Amino acid sequence: MKSIKAIFYEIIWHFVTFKSINYGVINLCDCEINKEYKIKEFIEGPFAIKRRLFELGFLTNRKIKVIRKSLIKKTILVEIEGYTLSLRCTVAQIILVE
Repeated sequence: MKSIKAIFYEIIWHFVTFKSINYGVINLCDCEINKEYKIKEFIEGPFAIKRRLFELGFLTNRKIKVIRKSLIKKTILVEIEGYTLSLRCTVAQIILVE
């Protein structure tokens, strides 16, 4: 008989594997300019960066719009909840949108 801990890890494993198959979901750095997207989820990344993004208003199901990208594609300018914000592409890759 399986222990409760083993069953719990098995359920979490199935949840993670099914959640990782996302069709039509791209990261924020690969988005087109002047098109509205909806934040779907956040991929694995440093907790401090995710916490700061949550504090800035990057929550799931919020609408986000990419306004401008730099020439060398290192930073992007986004609009979320009525204010504009500049993000590095390394940070923007954590955010998945559809």
